[in-house]
Amino acid sequence: MKNAVVDFLDNLFFAQTADELYAVSKAYFGDLGFRYVNVSYFQTETAQHLGMFSNMSQDWLSHYQLSGYSAIDPYIRMGDALDGRKVVSHDALLDCDSVRRDPVLQRLLLEGRQEGLQSSFLQCGVSRFMGLKAGINLILDRDVEELIRLQEEKRQELFVGAALAQSAFMACTKKEKLCAEYINFSGFQPRLSPREAEVVKWLAQGLRNDRIADKLKISTATVNFHIVSAKRRLDVKTREQLVAVAILQGIVEF
Repeated sequence: MKNAVVDFLDNLFFAQTADELYAVSKAYFGDLGFRYVNVSYFQTETAQHLGMFSNMSQDWLSHYQLSGYSAIDPYIRMGDALDGRKVVSHDALLDCDSVRRDPVLQRLLLEGRQEGLQSSFLQCGVSRFMGLKAGINLILDRDVEELIRLQEEKRQELFVGAALAQSAFMACTKKEKLCAEYINFSGFQPRLSPREAEVVKWLAQGLRNDRIADKLKISTATVNFHIVSAKRRLDVKTREQLVAVAILQGIVEF
């Protein structure tokens, strides 16, 4: 344990950018058995998710960004609320009532499962001076029992390593040159899927849900699903706000 952690500390010390910190951290935690390493930045005052380093597949990350998942990701929410560490089961989250009532969040977790996500070790901390919080999500492609077993077997490597990485990311402000594994959410313009845009277009024409369903040859329940999803992506509460924002942003034409 001692040599591995000392080597990790040396590598973190000599890393000069957030990119290099991420590469060092990804290699270290990969050696411990974690398949994915996600590092997120938040603003402490607004809780806005600014961006994330990740080695998830590019197809999944592209869909994650396009679908607005960064605003509802339960691991991001936990990371923003957490000062310390936590072990979570992805299947346990799927069984939560709050997730069952939220089709978009449920879809995120199901798609994560298809990517191989099963359990996570979260380590988060705050830099009051910088007004930032960094959250590290170490993801295992095995169930939470395996994660707990790994945690017990490699407790010091995991706990000390996560604390070192979290502190290093909080101290690093050189993000002017970011690699492909970093996604910037702060400047991202929300978009609707083609089907959602089509539903909103007919909403703008004043059609009821049942009439939209007839035109698109889908069920009324599916129309409702697309409306709820579109409202979440554009961060609005009512159908009227949804139509107005979609028109103002040029997402649909009136």
